[in-house]
Amino acid sequence: MTVLIRFAEANGKLTLTQDDHCLGNPNKYKGIPAARKALSRCESQ
Repeated sequence: MTVLIRFAEANGKLTLTQDDHCLGNPNKYKGIPAARKALSRCESQ
């Protein structure tokens, strides 16, 4: 499983959020190269 984590900072606190928009949850991507291809297809739409 591969996940996309978004980082944000507010008032000195770091917030981590899992973004499932493009990869889905759960997903079947076993490696980073396949997940990157899926992300680039999703972001280009």
